[in-house]
Amino acid sequence: MNTISSLGQIALIEFSIDGLDEHLTWEASAAEVKRLGLVQDAQVYLELDRKLIHIMPLRPINDPRRFVGTT
Repeated sequence: MNTISSLGQIALIEFSIDGLDEHLTWEASAAEVKRLGLVQDAQVYLELDRKLIHIMPLRPINDPRRFVGTT
């Protein structure tokens, strides 16, 4: 997550995607940003689908990368 800008009740969050020179901007309520515990320079798991966006701050307990390479 590159930047978080907040103006009153609205927050604008810019994500950069590892391995790509692409950026994604998300407009959210400041309450949602607080609920998710999003902070600048944090890594998040981002899943996009046709109808939904799923954003999950990466913490050791929920980091999907912990399963990579396990059998």
